[in-house]
Amino acid sequence: MNWRRVWIWKRRHKGRMTYCLQRLDDGGHRRTEAVGPDKKLAEALRKRGEMELNGGRYQDIVTSRLAAFAEEHVRLIEGSVSEMTVEEHGRTLGVLLDYSGDVLLEKVTPKMAEEFLAARLKNVAPATANKNLRTLKGVFGSAIRRGYLRANPFQHVSPARELEKEIRVLSEAEIESLVLACPDLKWKCFVSLALTTGLRRGELVNLEWDDVDLDEGMIRVRCKAGYRTKSGKNRGVPLISEVAPALRALREESGEGYVFKTSQDTPWRNNVNRLFGKIVKDAGIEPCTIHDLRKTFLSYLANAGVNEAVVQKLAGHSSISTTIKHYSRILPETLKKAPAKLPYAQGLAIVAQLQRGPDVSPDVLPEGAVTSLAMES
Repeated sequence: MNWRRVWIWKRRHKGRMTYCLQRLDDGGHRRTEAVGPDKKLAEALRKRGEMELNGGRYQDIVTSRLAAFAEEHVRLIEGSVSEMTVEEHGRTLGVLLDYSGDVLLEKVTPKMAEEFLAARLKNVAPATANKNLRTLKGVFGSAIRRGYLRANPFQHVSPARELEKEIRVLSEAEIESLVLACPDLKWKCFVSLALTTGLRRGELVNLEWDDVDLDEGMIRVRCKAGYRTKSGKNRGVPLISEVAPALRALREESGEGYVFKTSQDTPWRNNVNRLFGKIVKDAGIEPCTIHDLRKTFLSYLANAGVNEAVVQKLAGHSSISTTIKHYSRILPETLKKAPAKLPYAQGLAIVAQLQRGPDVSPDVLPEGAVTSLAMES
């Protein structure tokens, strides 16, 4: 069997970095061989393996232009990732094409990658430019696996510094106003579910009654024909008892099929954001999005002291850092209450009372303070 290429792959094992060699054969299958913590040895073995590929010469790189590669890449990832990811990859590659032109793939150098990021920062926010960078790092990693490149030009480009973005969390008063402003039972159920389950908009509009167990109080978020969850994984989300009666009434009203559907029995698709925006305006609250309802749900759980791992599981995130960074906001009332939990706070209260002089009434001192003062005297 002829190996198409050999490259180094590193992973952390038992607290230290371990280097491995990965080989890609003509059938597209990969084989991994552990080398150990010695990076120089791994590089030497990679060079030797590469020289052995075709009778003593380096494996030839397949020549391709950026436009052809972009078209092939989008085609190859369809079905293996979500539609939104496919669109994001296609859109970002299109932006790169507009910047660089239809160059040979090997002409996309680290310098060009840095210049591309700098150019993007002149036109878009740092968060958008960094998202483009992350996407292209993954895309050009695929180019290496497919034999088009030996190195990833975007791999070591540092992301731009982003200003911290405020997480929009609705207050309890705003939540009440929003639910009251919903024009019908269907929208009341939609908003209530978003606020009490944290489901994404796509998960809500693709929800079917077969996914809702009102007796057990559980909702199944799952992949199905025509719909793939964002992570490609299924999960169960508990349904609180306060929302169940409204859902029962909606089921009697709408029948089987999708929970939130049009008069043609198709799931909500168009105008959902626009109609929600009108409800927000009617409620008289600060602007918010459907996704902000998910952030509100996760933030209130975090502030209530729910374990971070549980919040992550309910959110359907693969990384707990995503939950903490992008979806959880510490509410002001939680911040105000936190210092009072300090174990030495009571002692400071005693010191403050002593500053008033020797005629301090025992009634105003914390419990146990009188005894401790007597012992000191």
